[in-house]
Amino acid sequence: MAGILESSENRKHGLEMAIRMQP
Repeated sequence: MAGILESSENRKHGLEMAIRMQP
């Protein structure tokens, strides 16, 4: 269960960073 939550949070963080990196 914790793994899924961690993965979801990690995914959100990655998406945020990707959007921020976009020009």
